[in-house]
Amino acid sequence: MAPLAPINPPMLCAQNPLIPEEMRELIVGHIVSVHESVGVFSRDFQHKLRRSNYVTPKNYLDFINTYLLLLDDKDKFILNQV
Repeated sequence: MAPLAPINPPMLCAQNPLIPEEMRELIVGHIVSVHESVGVFSRDFQHKLRRSNYVTPKNYLDFINTYLLLLDDKDKFILNQV
């Protein structure tokens, strides 16, 4: 996996009861893949349109935080439906 993957354990995998153990590695892999693909598209964007878009480790951390917030929000929504 990419160098970004080691950043995730404290935030994503640390006893989050909403993420099943067997899914954690797949979710982390997907998050890393999406972040890396943004870098690829940013280079294409720069080449085609001569405009810059920067992808930083903070973007990666923000992506993880957004994922966790959305996961929590949707879990609460579903529980309120019951």
